[in-house]
Order: sequence, then structure tokens, then C-alpha cells
Amino acid sequence: MQKISTIVLYVIAIISVVLAGLFFFGPTKDYGAHSDVPVFTDLNLLWAVVLFIATVVITFVFAIENIATHPKALKRAVISLIAAGVLVLVSYILASGDPVGGRAEDISGSTLKWVGTGLIATYILGGIAIVGIIASEVYRAFK
Repeated sequence: MQKISTIVLYVIAIISVVLAGLFFFGPTKDYGAHSDVPVFTDLNLLWAVVLFIATVVITFVFAIENIATHPKALKRAVISLIAAGVLVLVSYILASGDPVGGRAEDISGSTLKWVGTGLIATYILGGIAIVGIIASEVYRAFK
């Protein structure tokens, strides 16, 4: 099984390198104001979407397989989902639907609220990560 996954990894890496080379060094088209747009932009975006979807599907398959083989993992998964839901809820409550500045008249208040939710959730997770790093270093220093 490991040999198959190694071969698949190399095939994906080779395809990605070839597509990146075609994107950066391949031909370009002139679209007027947007001159010199690489011809292989759409192909690279499609490849990124394929890799993203494959990653999501594989992650869900292995998560479900792990929960099926280890019933205690279901409890941890439910706790993680509840924690993520609480984080999004708190972030949504704290977010404002008002534009910060610049040109935002064509963006709806709902969109601005969800963008704010994402930013606040990122700040909260970043703060938790920093506190965790500091706490682990202090713990290790006194151990």
C-alpha cells in the first residue's frame, strides 16, 4: 500500500511541476488591459480544484473510517465540531456588518458580516496558538 501511495505522490508532484512550468514559462495571451495572461491559467486553477476536492474527500473518508474503527473517536469528533460551532457563533456575534473603509458599496451587509466573522475567528485561533506556544514553553521550562 505504501508503494502505491508513493507512486501516486510522485505522479501528482510531476503533474504539478509540469503545470507550474507551463504557467510561468508558457505562452501568454493579450487581453487588452490585462496583457500577458498565461494561457494555462485555467488548467492550473482546475488542477488546484481537483487536488482540493480530492483532499477533502480523502480526509472525510479516513475520518469516517477512524470513527468506525474507534468509537471513542466519535466523542472527540463531536466535541471538536461543537467547539468549532461555538467559535463561529462567537465570531459572528462579534463581527460588524459595516464597511471598514474603501469602496464597499457593492458588497452586501451579510457578506461583510461573514468576512468579519472569518477575520475574528482567525484572530481568536491565532491568539489561542500563541498562548499555547507560550504555555508549552513555560511548562517545559519548569518540568
